[in-house]
Amino acid sequence: MAKQYYNGGSVTECLQRTETISKSYAAGTPLYFKAQLLQLDDFLKTGSESVTIVGLDGEEFEITRDSRNDVWQCRDGFVRRISVENFYSPRSALGISYTSNGSGFDYPLAGIQAEYATYQSNWLKSTPYQALQKILNSSLAKLDITNIIAFGLGSLRVGEHASRSHTQHAAVLTMASTIEKLMGRKVDCYVQDPSYNTVDAEFLNSKGITILEDPHGFLNTNSNTLVFSVCPNVPVKQIIADMTWPAAMIWDTVDTTEEQREWRTEVFDDGEAYRVSPYGTDPDSSRVREMVQHYDHLTFVDKDEQFTCLTVYTRKLPMLSETGIEMSVKL
Repeated sequence: MAKQYYNGGSVTECLQRTETISKSYAAGTPLYFKAQLLQLDDFLKTGSESVTIVGLDGEEFEITRDSRNDVWQCRDGFVRRISVENFYSPRSALGISYTSNGSGFDYPLAGIQAEYATYQSNWLKSTPYQALQKILNSSLAKLDITNIIAFGLGSLRVGEHASRSHTQHAAVLTMASTIEKLMGRKVDCYVQDPSYNTVDAEFLNSKGITILEDPHGFLNTNSNTLVFSVCPNVPVKQIIADMTWPAAMIWDTVDTTEEQREWRTEVFDDGEAYRVSPYGTDPDSSRVREMVQHYDHLTFVDKDEQFTCLTVYTRKLPMLSETGIEMSVKL
């Protein structure tokens, strides 16, 4: 008897499903589209018990709301401390996790304001700031940009590990002010990240930045948008490539060719070795590589590592369609 997986499919059925999805993707069928994101968003926000959507294999299936709210706790009276042991391997390991629901960071508004002022000042005096302005002034004048939508910049923090998020938000305002001078009109700024809290919202609103709930950052992206993301934990590039091609993107550099990826071993100073996956959460794809062929690009060098390796992509003119799939077919 064939082994059954969690989805009830045999090995043969899973392989057939994978082949169907691969063929569908190669034919240009989008994995992400606005109508379905809207449908799922409505399902999550309303009291509907179920929703029917089309799966990656083209088949309809029903998702039922799980009303349970179980919280699992370790209640062994002899347990005084549970240490964390990590197992690093190229194969997945089955593990038991002891977790709790975290409430996140709760920094005061005054602390966020002071921290931002420091990092914004550093940013405005930095070489990457000057480089970004030069790139924007030389590449965006030909475009019609009305809004900026940034993904995954993170909640604003105080203290350790605060620099990247503050600097990246400061960069959004730099982009807006530069584009406003070029276009001669106001540019709206939006951000989407599930980690934002009420203090973030209050502070960002004071800076003219509006938080959009998931998935409305993607839904509001259009042909006049500049998309900005830095190492997000969702496949921003693939979602954008499937839905609407924006006027410009500033995001992690897209590899022009598909390279063979392999796990590698890293060794700590104490001699402990661990395995590192070659796969990220915002990967390139054949469709993303096809998309960026229709954009001019300039590399944004950041030696301070607040942005890692970014490239500024600006749409080549004329553009036949704002929809990625349609345009790639026509061209």
